[in-house]
Amino acid sequence: MVSTLKVNKIQIPNSDSDVISLDATTGNIAFNKPVTGTAMVKLLNASWTSTVAEYDITSSTLSSTYDNYFIMWRMQPTTDNITMYGRFSTDGGSSFRSDSGYYGYEFTNNGNSVSLGSNGATFIAMSYNNVGNQTGEFMSGWFYLKDIHNTTFQTTMWGALNWYTSNSALHGGGMYSGGQTLANRTDAVNGFRFAASSGDLANGEVTVYGLG
Repeated sequence: MVSTLKVNKIQIPNSDSDVISLDATTGNIAFNKPVTGTAMVKLLNASWTSTVAEYDITSSTLSSTYDNYFIMWRMQPTTDNITMYGRFSTDGGSSFRSDSGYYGYEFTNNGNSVSLGSNGATFIAMSYNNVGNQTGEFMSGWFYLKDIHNTTFQTTMWGALNWYTSNSALHGGGMYSGGQTLANRTDAVNGFRFAASSGDLANGEVTVYGLG
């Protein structure tokens, strides 16, 4: 014998709060409360089409719930020939660290034998320095952000990107990594900033997942 139960919402006991909603037309399921016990949870899906000076992920997303995150991004700068900078916040996103010697980083593109690197920088380089700003010229990448609340080991990140070069819109691709220098390893991190080396960000998309 087969039984069928048809519902359009599930609520918690003694409450009118919907935990799960089901769309009767599309069959889509919406989880209205945080989903726990899964390995990868989407925390943020943001986009913008009007120019911003930079884009910040604050402690409302990089909370104490997770120590490790996976972040996907796509951005177009307003200025030609830029490098994408990454910076950490230690106060929830009110400010972002640009101290001399706070970061170490490496960027490499083996195909064209180009690289950037520093062991005492004010930023983490997330691209090479010839990203374009014309139609069809942009950056698109991903990275893992690890140990953000750890005060024994440095907060680090590593990832990869595609980009299109200034003027000629030629394809480029590379790997990047970076993190706090040893002297700053005791700082817990709870914010991240994307910023162009000059100018603003014309548009972009950012998706953040917490890793259980």
